[in-house]
Amino acid sequence: TLGMDHDADDAVLGLAVANGRLYMVGEFNQMGTSTRNQCAAVDLTTGALTTWNPNTTGTVRTVIADGSNVYIAGDFLQVGGVTRRFLAKVNGTSGTLDPWDPFPVGNTIRAIALVGDTIYVAGDFSTIGAEFREDLVALDVNTGLATSWAPTCDGVINAMVVQDPYRMGHHA
Repeated sequence: TLGMDHDADDAVLGLAVANGRLYMVGEFNQMGTSTRNQCAAVDLTTGALTTWNPNTTGTVRTVIADGSNVYIAGDFLQVGGVTRRFLAKVNGTSGTLDPWDPFPVGNTIRAIALVGDTIYVAGDFSTIGAEFREDLVALDVNTGLATSWAPTCDGVINAMVVQDPYRMGHHA
């Protein structure tokens, strides 16, 4: 038992675990008695709220943690006082914004999934990663540029699950 007592003052919409931390994102502004604008993290060993605080302005719908990086996505317009629309990479310890910026043009990011050096992004956008991509894209995690994968999407995607292609159809 962690003994955590960190009540959010509004909805928690996404969770991710990495490096001994539970990352939480959503619509909240307070976590317990601490100000955490839409993003917070708890140490899984102690149960203590960490200092991780990207400080976004707007709802964060989803989160993925990968090693030292945490990707957040949603309806926000700023991270740490810097303009960053809908999708950002932040440091998993400090919450500091990374310069990586695929610059989505649209209204929101609803889902993200990470496979190796590719982040799959779904939402309501028309351009992202310097390419026209309607609502669904694969981005290079190092450059933020769209890959050559260019699917057609004619509806809203609210969630994604990525399956290892080498294990698809495999029965042990």
